[in-house]
Amino acid sequence: TSQGGAGIKAAQIIADQQVNALLTPLCGEKAAEVIKGAKIEIYKTVTSSIKDNIEAFNEGKLSPLEDIHPGYHGKGK
Repeated sequence: TSQGGAGIKAAQIIADQQVNALLTPLCGEKAAEVIKGAKIEIYKTVTSSIKDNIEAFNEGKLSPLEDIHPGYHGKGK
């Protein structure tokens, strides 16, 4: 499976869970389409700490993720 295919599959799993929000540092275009199609808001994380990001989300401190990229393509090198 390509990274794009994996992202779409992960997005579908998230959509199937009927969540209201996804907290993530980045998201590919096709995965974002699946997430947004399920009426799930995508928010940009501010730290690598899950606890800190959940607290920031609950306090309304996270911004919507606007930098949706065309695909992953080995961004982590």
